[in-house]
Amino acid sequence: MTKKPFLKKSFFKDVFNLTSGYAISQAIIVLFSPLLSRLYTPSEFGIFFFFITTASILSVVATGGYEKAIVVAKRESDAKDIFRYAFRLTLLFTLLSTVIMVFINLFGKNLFTDRVERSMLWLIPFYSLFFGLFRIIQNLNIRNSSFGAVSSSFIVRSSSQTLTQAGFGLAGMSSPGLIFGSCLGQVTAVFVQSFRKHYFQGLFSRKNMTEARERAREFIDYPKYRMSSDLMNEVSIQAPVYILKMIFGNAATGLYSFPQKILYQPSKFIAQAVADVYFNKASELNNRSRSLSGLTLSTYRSLFVIGIIPFLCIMLWGTDIFSFIFSPEWRESGRIAGYLCPWMFLVFIGSPISSVFLVDKRLRLSFILNASLLVTRLAVLLYGALLLRDAEITILLFSAASTLYWIVSVIYSLRFAGVRLRKAFIFSIIVMTAALALLLPFKLFLT
Repeated sequence: MTKKPFLKKSFFKDVFNLTSGYAISQAIIVLFSPLLSRLYTPSEFGIFFFFITTASILSVVATGGYEKAIVVAKRESDAKDIFRYAFRLTLLFTLLSTVIMVFINLFGKNLFTDRVERSMLWLIPFYSLFFGLFRIIQNLNIRNSSFGAVSSSFIVRSSSQTLTQAGFGLAGMSSPGLIFGSCLGQVTAVFVQSFRKHYFQGLFSRKNMTEARERAREFIDYPKYRMSSDLMNEVSIQAPVYILKMIFGNAATGLYSFPQKILYQPSKFIAQAVADVYFNKASELNNRSRSLSGLTLSTYRSLFVIGIIPFLCIMLWGTDIFSFIFSPEWRESGRIAGYLCPWMFLVFIGSPISSVFLVDKRLRLSFILNASLLVTRLAVLLYGALLLRDAEITILLFSAASTLYWIVSVIYSLRFAGVRLRKAFIFSIIVMTAALALLLPFKLFLT
């Protein structure tokens, strides 16, 4: 009986350690965003987001999805073996992706007529390598409860990235300035997470690699289902970048991607901080055959209360907020931000508790849900872009499909954790009604 209060206290302490670092890192990005939005055009941001999108998708494949297995492995030796295997797998995939980029540069000039875009392709394998390594080391730190190292790495990454991007922007550099800054941020983050740790000892030992391959076969469901699910989810999230770029150009891509990142990154990182600790504590409870309902419901309620007001404010005053903070050139992005808010809010509250799919080993269902989401998102994007030929409606349809998916995902997550859905639903309605009652009079008064 004495372990329960201690576990709860430990949970919120670890969440605070992570969220404080995430909050500072996101505050840095938010503070620099008004400057960066004036130094770079929507078209230049469009090129930058195309680069980041492609590199992020490759990094998901590079690790094989094994980074999550590091946390759930029951024995310390197994976790180290999986770490070594994922590390080497990432290096090998980087070599393969570099060869592909060489081929595209030599024979695919018609695909990228812009010289700057083509020259930046060389940095995609570099970025995906360090992003993949970052996630692998992050999960090992999470297993070891080294939340301070994870938190510090996000602060350092945001600082080095934004300062470099601002410096290049002030020097008159276009989209390469944004890309170089992001690459530097990933490198520094990997260094901070692994500083003064001995994670790389015996990394290329033949004996260790034989054992690592055996562990990899034991956790084969992670590349089969988890990596596939993550890849499909990443592709479906980033699909608008490719379709908007091909059909409507770099400017439309930038106008969509900028508010998407402004909304997604802070909510993602705060939610990720909670998810990292939730995953750690839920794995401990599951290994002891303890119920996850109390932990899951308290996590859901806390995130709902934290997120409802900010997201409703963006929905009600998005155009004015973006025009004032980022300049009138980004007013259209404010309207798009309003369309994305229901989806982003559900990601904020749903992504941490969706870790129950991993803890409860429901990887196949996660795979099926992500496959359905990918097909649905591609269908609505192609319908809006090719048939309706309207970028705004295309984005609205994409957000609606994403919102529906996350409603289903949240329901499944709560059910698997043993939470009574009726209790969660009533709580959500009460909080949402109170938030609307607070904000709508201001909306009516200010219009």
